[in-house]
Order: sequence, then structure tokens, then C-alpha cells
Amino acid sequence: NLIDMKDWEGRPEEDKKKAFLSRAVAALCIKAIAQVEIGVAAEAVTDAFNDNGIDAIFFDQKNDALILVQSKWSADGTKPIDADGAGAMAAGVRDLFAARFERFNDKIQKKKAEVMAALYSERPIRFTLITAHTATQAAAPFVKRKIDDLVDELNDPVVIADSRHFDQAGVYNLITSESEPSKIKLQIGLKDWGVIEKPFLAYYGRVHVDEILQWWVEHNNALFTKNLRLFRFNSDVNDALSRTLAADPQYFWYFNNGITVICDSITKAAVG
Repeated sequence: NLIDMKDWEGRPEEDKKKAFLSRAVAALCIKAIAQVEIGVAAEAVTDAFNDNGIDAIFFDQKNDALILVQSKWSADGTKPIDADGAGAMAAGVRDLFAARFERFNDKIQKKKAEVMAALYSERPIRFTLITAHTATQAAAPFVKRKIDDLVDELNDPVVIADSRHFDQAGVYNLITSESEPSKIKLQIGLKDWGVIEKPFLAYYGRVHVDEILQWWVEHNNALFTKNLRLFRFNSDVNDALSRTLAADPQYFWYFNNGITVICDSITKAAVG
């Protein structure tokens, strides 16, 4: 009951269900990628007549990203997004970036302030274009190319956009990502610390290796859920890193550039 279906009232129930599920896939993309509540994701859905190929819009101000989605439900898993659908989205995104809101339905026009805030933000904004469908086969390369070519245009000369294409397996992974470990909270004893304000807020300093060991004891692989280093292959670099930690830990900072922790937020304690 969170996704608006008023425009489907009085129409065949089977058609209404298919339209709802397609909109639900779009909402799922917003929920999973922006990590927002279900109600917020449902409000992002813009699918309706004259949506110009854009089924959901969300300005993720926490992560400085404007997310645009086109989705399609296939009950039997045989119909991926086609060239017409991808082409319609590409044309719609161009209209959106040109602020031609008269070409869109009321749902998108109501998001004009949200979109304009992203387009004219003084902060660097990332634009993510997403296609998602429930067919078992991926969209054909020439279909994806309609979106990817637009991304290449937007990225010339500065990279500001990316695209993601989800088939049935990708949509399933978005659902199962709900079971990923919860956010980690660490209290870190940082010595000789300093701060860098720009271009990104960062704190640096020294932490005792025993404290880092305790992070591992308490959180294990959850520390690396977004990091390719979770798959630790044998290499000269990794072998040298291990030897330094085991034999000469005092040189770790010099040899290996320390450890970077990506934070949603950070607060300085009153003491220490």
C-alpha cells in the first residue's frame, strides 16, 4: 500500500499486479542502493503514463547521488528490458538534464526541486542510471549501449555518471543484500592525530595494532563487505605486507600507507 497505484484503479487485476510489481522493482533499486526506508523508496517511484522512460527518481543527499531507474517485471522471466525501453530512458534523462519538465508526468514534475537541487549543487554529484528487470537473461549489449553511450557523453570530460544493469540474478542480490552485516561502530584511540578538511573530511593518526586486532576479533569479514580485499590472493605485495606486520610492525605505516576506514560519520570524544 506504499506504492501509488491510483492510475490503475478499475483496470484488470492481472494488469494492475504486473504494473505494481514493475514499480516495486524500481523501489527496490532505490531502497537497496541509497539504503533508505521502504516508504522513502516508494515515494521515489514515478512510473506512470508519460514518465518518459524514468520509473523512479531519488536524490540521495547523504551520498551526493541522483539515482534514475527504469524497471520491468517479467512474470515468466523471459522478457528483459528492450531497445525501445532503454532508448526511452536515455531520451528522458536528456530531457531531465535539460530541465524540460513539461515533457514529464505530474509525478516527475513534483520532483523538479529535487532534480534541480542535484543538477545545480555546488558539491560534486554522481548520476547513476539503472535498468532492472526480472528476466533470467541479461539485456542485450545493443540495449545496454543506449544507456552506456549516454553515460559516456555525461562523463566527457569529467566523470560524473555511471550505469548499472540488473537482471533477475541482480535483482535477487539486491533483495538478499538485506541480510548483510549491520553498520559497524568503532571507538578508535587515535594518537598524534590531525584533520584534513578538503576535498573530503579526513582524520589521520596512529592506532595500536592490538586495537586493530580487536576490530577483527569482533567483526571479522564484516569489516570488508564492500572491499575486494575480502578475496585475498597470494601476491608479492600481500606477502610483503604480512611479513611487515609479523616482523617489523613499526614500519607498516611507512611501507603500506596505513589503513583507510570509510565512515558514514565520525565524532570526537570529549576525552582522549
